[in-house]
Amino acid sequence: MEMIRCKRDVYAKIMHDYIEKSPGILLFKSGHFYTAYKDSESDWVTLDEEGAEHVIASGVYQLTDDPWFVYHFDQL
Repeated sequence: MEMIRCKRDVYAKIMHDYIEKSPGILLFKSGHFYTAYKDSESDWVTLDEEGAEHVIASGVYQLTDDPWFVYHFDQL
């Protein structure tokens, strides 16, 4: 298990042709701390502000090997 800190707010986005509320549902809040763990499929998972699971890095051994993770989070 790893401790991480969110660098910038992360909002949910629907990947369809629906009209979305701007800026969307806040998943991870800038400055907040979260725990991340590797699941049985080797994806890195954490819980959002409402307690729902989200994959934050996939296909990497270390969190910092994933560019999306590095843009949005710091590993402590």
